[in-house]
Amino acid sequence: MWCRAEPPRKYAWEREQRRPTAKEYLGFLRRYDLKIVAEDAVDKRIIPRSKAMRVCAEYRRFLALHLANPRECIPAGGYVDAFWHHHLLFTANYMSMCSAAKSAYIHHRPEILDRGKRVYASQDTCDELYRAAFERERPRDIWT
Repeated sequence: MWCRAEPPRKYAWEREQRRPTAKEYLGFLRRYDLKIVAEDAVDKRIIPRSKAMRVCAEYRRFLALHLANPRECIPAGGYVDAFWHHHLLFTANYMSMCSAAKSAYIHHRPEILDRGKRVYASQDTCDELYRAAFERERPRDIWT
């Protein structure tokens, strides 16, 4: 008995030698389970239980938008930022998710390091990128 090694699966963006779109990154990120992080965030009152599912979904969209637009510094605020801070504490989990997203480590850069500089995309630019990527409006109650 013998087995033949299958060649690694090539995604369309790899064959075309391009960067994945936000929707493609989101597909990778959706495969990753954030349940333990979300449960802990709810237990520690970082996010409300009533919004936990939406926060996880928007957190994934934030990361996908960030990965698909490396030249833009996408601002995170509200529950998205709070959840990101909490997820960073689960270092192995966070690193595993970054790998699942086919990306390197996604660094968190505190805003205080850029005070006085115009580094971050405006809320309007962020809304435009979000709308173009996901064909819906960005929920400000989760993001800001």
